[in-house]
Amino acid sequence: MKALRSKKLAALALAVVLLAGMLPVGVSAMSGCTDGLHKPGDTLCPANWNSETGGYGYDYYLCTVCGAACNANGGGEVFVGPENGCSGGYKCHVPDRDNPYVTACSGNTDFYYCKACKKIVDADGTVADVSALGGHTPGDSQKPADYKPCVGGHQSPYYICTVCEAACEADGSAAPYTRGTGVHRPGTTLYPADWNSTDGGYVVEHYICEDCGWGCDAVGNAEMFVSPGDTCATGKHTPGTEWHEADYTSCNGGYKSGWYECSECHQPCDAEGNALEWEPGTGEHTRGTEEFPADYTPCFGGFRESHYECVACHCPLDAEGNVIEPE
Repeated sequence: MKALRSKKLAALALAVVLLAGMLPVGVSAMSGCTDGLHKPGDTLCPANWNSETGGYGYDYYLCTVCGAACNANGGGEVFVGPENGCSGGYKCHVPDRDNPYVTACSGNTDFYYCKACKKIVDADGTVADVSALGGHTPGDSQKPADYKPCVGGHQSPYYICTVCEAACEADGSAAPYTRGTGVHRPGTTLYPADWNSTDGGYVVEHYICEDCGWGCDAVGNAEMFVSPGDTCATGKHTPGTEWHEADYTSCNGGYKSGWYECSECHQPCDAEGNALEWEPGTGEHTRGTEEFPADYTPCFGGFRESHYECVACHCPLDAEGNVIEPE
């Protein structure tokens, strides 16, 4: 009997670990939402980040349980402060880990250039204060000031470090970078979507900013330039080789058909590379009829009271059908 109980507890512990591994970053299995995930409402709220108050950089839902912002999968969305917005097409900075800022000079490898706007950010995408960093070796030629009101830049001439290619002053200190407003000045011509697999381009109609030459919409929001190899941004993914079975349950949601993982962006897609939508569940579990006895022990933990299982996802439930966790 003890051996059977130990096996059952070990299996339960493994299930909890696996569940925790599947949860989105920032959402724990012991969060205020009883099943470890938020319950997205029916209304998709638009991205609302701005440079004065901050906000959410992506479209989001509001959790019907705790009111937190979340995505369609129930994962929490991150509130982005006003100082962290990106003028290069993203609402949040994206650290380019292949393009670190100051490596051989100061020995600091914790800063990167943003993929979109080229600001210096830390590993989390927060704008970094590098004014105190020095140790650069300025080149022989001075670069002209390149500040643009929309994307920012250097308001004074500067040099390029011959070691790490960072902008610097004649004394080797970091050249100050002035943030832009993030608002572009669209021209009068509306250009069609022009992405192609050779040159890249924009996947939507766009104007050209008269200050910086980037693509933008009619009110000055940046449009994303998509590189030639980034087919995911065009809606066409590259399926990997591993097949995943459909995992939809009425309570937790999931994918109603089997899927592959895109080898580029790791999003689920079908065999033709079409993106698959995660189907939300109701959040309501259906209690089975079999009652499992309490099995808590001080050494192994477990459930202090008898419990049931959901007939759809097999998670543990109390008599009222609420999800419970082992102690």
